[in-house]
Amino acid sequence: MKAMSAREAKHHFGQLLDDARAAPVLVEKHGRPVVVVLAVEEYERLTGKLARRGQTPSRHRSSDSDIARLKNDKPVGPLSIELAK
Repeated sequence: MKAMSAREAKHHFGQLLDDARAAPVLVEKHGRPVVVVLAVEEYERLTGKLARRGQTPSRHRSSDSDIARLKNDKPVGPLSIELAK
């Protein structure tokens, strides 16, 4: 798996997107793995769910329970309130 620093990801975001469409890319901060960026098709294949396009992701850190809810296709964070209305 290709890896890049958060700084590289920030300064070469277009390249990150291009690379992630071909294969997952690990992004590290201070030498520690932080996130993996992958193509929507790969996400859908792994989760068995369609991605919800057009939603703005929340800006909080994802906890294990957030990830579990995401796998169950339930909104996470601030979107939960908007979508529940």
